[in-house]
Amino acid sequence: MKVNREVLEQWWTKKQELENEKPPLLQRYRDALQRESMPLEQAVQKTKEELPGDEAAHEFVRRLIKQSKQLSQLVARSWFGDEVGLAIRDYFVKPYKTIDIIDATSGTKIEIIDADGRKTNKIKDADGRLKELLGADPAKQHSNEPPLSLLLNIFEKDELPLYSEYELQVVYSFSVDLNNFEGSLDDISGPSRTGDSYFNIVIPYPPRPALSNVTVTMEELEEWVQQQILDENGNVVPPIFPDNVYIPPTCC
Repeated sequence: MKVNREVLEQWWTKKQELENEKPPLLQRYRDALQRESMPLEQAVQKTKEELPGDEAAHEFVRRLIKQSKQLSQLVARSWFGDEVGLAIRDYFVKPYKTIDIIDATSGTKIEIIDADGRKTNKIKDADGRLKELLGADPAKQHSNEPPLSLLLNIFEKDELPLYSEYELQVVYSFSVDLNNFEGSLDDISGPSRTGDSYFNIVIPYPPRPALSNVTVTMEELEEWVQQQILDENGNVVPPIFPDNVYIPPTCC
């Protein structure tokens, strides 16, 4: 099953039905996947037993596993220090982009008063530039132009885009934590929801440790980046997290 609007809406409906249960649905998946002694398939099976018949949610978490592994590999590739790595790094340290403020009726630029009392016709899209990288699609873009060309140094065309257009517009927002080695997936829905997204993915992007046998070696970075993503049946190939604690895992 492909995760599209219909699947996500099914999952979301189910989540709302279960939101008063303890622990909530998303936390059940997270707990199952973080049982270090439990292999991936066993963790997924355990969760299925806890929530039988919830196929939309099972598909959601399978896709989340894939994306989590790919994000971690993307971070590791940016640490190589070469031209490609530095170009990827730039998306993490500068995830935002500035966009024009357009009047919805006339389609023309307009000015507003910002928080400092100054006139401006531009606003900062906090994760807009990063989303361009994560949504780079071989079906829509030239493979020799960034950001797609950067991703093709790591992933096969059939493993892209990392996130669908719908996921980027409706499901997820992204933030980058420059001081942490562990990411998170935060549920930002509910009465306090202020943006368009249901979840915020916090991507850990700390400074790369000095390469050594005590921290992480270039060989370990390369080995993780080269890890296979999917098997011939479209299932995520373990491991889903890097073995070395100095390589940041992401949202699971």
